Amino acid sequence: METFDALRLCAAYAEESGLEAVLTRKGEKDAPFDLVFLPEFLATEEGAMSLSVYFARSPYAFMDRLEYDLLHLMGYVEHLARPGVLRELRAFLGEVNFQMPFGAFDVDADGTVFLRYTLPVPREMAQETFLRQFGIAFGLLHAFAQAFLPAIRAVIEGKRTAKTAMDLVRGQLDALKATIDAALEAQKGEDPRE
Repeated sequence: METFDALRLCAAYAEESGLEAVLTRKGEKDAPFDLVFLPEFLATEEGAMSLSVYFARSPYAFMDRLEYDLLHLMGYVEHLARPGVLRELRAFLGEVNFQMPFGAFDVDADGTVFLRYTLPVPREMAQETFLRQFGIAFGLLHAFAQAFLPAIRAVIEGKRTAKTAMDLVRGQLDALKATIDAALEAQKGEDPRE
């Protein structure tokens, strides 16, 4: 399956979920590579998160005997963090990442908080299987963002410390675990190359 065709499927999946999806080819609008951009991947009272979905070759492509591409899902909360709270925010994100079974939150030097997950995709994967894999990753990232964004905002605004912000998400963790368990059970025994 060609990567651009896979991105087209990702865009269609997002649109069927009720989200705006902008599919852009490399070079259009200064895009560094083909990508799908979802400007409102998550929109809540606490803030919004956008999402970029794109393929990138592995830096270890010379060792790529498995014939796969890397699908990156990157969620962004633009420039929220003030310098005075970066240390507390990093401590909180570290604690959150310890709780997450996949993907990770981080904050860059500009104060942009992001959520990242990389999904290895075999080049010979069937479309239905790819969409199922993408749908699970998409849904889980959305659930993690929804669960943790209010607490991230509370730390950024100085209303919570890393320790007390975890109190905001403890109940969400049990719900996320149930979602993850259900997704893994649905996938059990499947060959991702089919």
